[in-house]
Amino acid sequence: MDQLIVELTATGDALIIAIGLNILKITSIRVANRLPSLLCTIVFVLIMEYM
Repeated sequence: MDQLIVELTATGDALIIAIGLNILKITSIRVANRLPSLLCTIVFVLIMEYM
């Protein structure tokens, strides 16, 4: 369970950085298209935990 929290935190941090870059108009990253990465992270961590 700790690994899930670590991975979700890392994924969320990447999304927050992308939002910040969009606000500063440095890049144009479509953050909403990256939201499924949170679900994928959960699935991958749970699969790896039970293997």
